[in-house]
Amino acid sequence: LESLYNKLDTENSFKVSALKLAVKALESAMLERQEALSEVNNTLDVFHPEPQKLDEIEQRLFELRAAARKYNCNVNQLSEVHESFCKQISEIESVEIDLERAQKNAEESRALFNKSADLLSNSRRKFAKLLDISVQAELMPLKMSGAKFFTQVEFSDFSSTGKDKVQFLVSTNPGAPKAPLNKIASGGEMSRFALAIKVALSTENDTVMVFDEVDQGIGGAVAHAVGERLSKLSKTNQIFVVTHSPQVAAKADSQYKIEKSTCETITKTSLSLISNEDREEEIARMLSGKDVTNEARAAAKQLINS
Repeated sequence: LESLYNKLDTENSFKVSALKLAVKALESAMLERQEALSEVNNTLDVFHPEPQKLDEIEQRLFELRAAARKYNCNVNQLSEVHESFCKQISEIESVEIDLERAQKNAEESRALFNKSADLLSNSRRKFAKLLDISVQAELMPLKMSGAKFFTQVEFSDFSSTGKDKVQFLVSTNPGAPKAPLNKIASGGEMSRFALAIKVALSTENDTVMVFDEVDQGIGGAVAHAVGERLSKLSKTNQIFVVTHSPQVAAKADSQYKIEKSTCETITKTSLSLISNEDREEEIARMLSGKDVTNEARAAAKQLINS
């Protein structure tokens, strides 16, 4: 076709009217032939790919089978496995975002805690000085004029109560070193320090204050001083005192007697109000024991009236 077309073109066949249609037919035939060859080549490429493409396909199949063995599925299920992994990755990324948000919140909370803890520490240190003055003023009436009281505020580990460690330090005798109250104070001293602290912290708005054996380890003039301090405190507060001291009990406005009794295997506790007429006898019993003497009754009367 190409040779015939070239021959006609060379001989200027377009000038011959009879050959014009033949030339156009040849052009059309050549174009269709080219298109047909192109289609055939494309089809042959599919059924007879190049060796390199075959290698690529075989390598891909090998990788797919290996992946299927690794994830314990068949090749057709790999797409589902892929989707599952994509979902897990998305969840992990979401967790990372949540973690970053949580870390940011933690940093903000830590900063807020530090700010609040600093304010609390400053307030504690200021109040500690005022508390020391108030407690010190209470020690002399309690026959502890030589004792010293200190409130120590030190930085400590963070906790729900701030970042301070608070201790009460005392010196029980002039010139003696300071030490924690619970380490060096005797039973009687501990009772009086506890009373002094309670009084120093009390306000006129307190409605009820309870002291359980605040007179432990004391007697005589010291017990009398404790009773007077409790009596003074009762002018602005409702005071309940559990005591074995007649000096303290004698200062009460009202007195109750607590008794325990045992019947077979049952123990009972009773509470009874002592009338004004019987108080002298009860105070005398507390002074002398089971056998009440006239001297004890006289001392009881003096305690009540003092």
